[in-house]
Amino acid sequence: MEKTFTIPIPENSQPYNFDIFLTHYVFAPWVVEGKELVRLFKLNSGKFVLTKIGFKNKPKPSLTIALQSIKSLTEDEQKYITNLLTFIFAVNEEAKYFYEVICKKDPALKAASEEIYGAHLRTDPYVFESVLGVIMAQNVLFKRIYEMTRLLCEKFGEKQKFNGKIYHTFPTPQRLAKADISEIRACKVGYRDKYIKGVAEKIV
Repeated sequence: MEKTFTIPIPENSQPYNFDIFLTHYVFAPWVVEGKELVRLFKLNSGKFVLTKIGFKNKPKPSLTIALQSIKSLTEDEQKYITNLLTFIFAVNEEAKYFYEVICKKDPALKAASEEIYGAHLRTDPYVFESVLGVIMAQNVLFKRIYEMTRLLCEKFGEKQKFNGKIYHTFPTPQRLAKADISEIRACKVGYRDKYIKGVAEKIV
């Protein structure tokens, strides 16, 4: 099954610079493919959905969401994933006032915003993912964070093949709670291994 949705960017959420999403903080399981951000999700029903998120400016600024699934998705499942992605990519974030009013009044913000004009904050889909991101970001360079998240997704995420390519989901608390701490450490997380496993165990 393949289906594409177009989500208009509201006037109060413009300017909307999608290119920033492609070049800043693309941590696994997100991957960049051309001008799209791609990620594998697993729904509560057990179905895997490969999502491809892009952007088009005409006839009006819009997010494009393509869904691919081996099994057909119900209308509720399609609505759930498109709503989730709309939230993740801050489609309804009131950015216009920030860029057009606040930044213009403050010299420091004005100078900073010129480099990333129209940038929006991409949000993690799950709180667990955000918490692990904070743990992995302690006392380390960004290059290492990218490596840790990639290795954790490859080791503990579930995988599916689409168009001849393997994609991984983000690890669930259940999988990490059951994992031996040495397996987690093998993902080059160092002393963070006990915190990653500990948070997963608490959630489970």
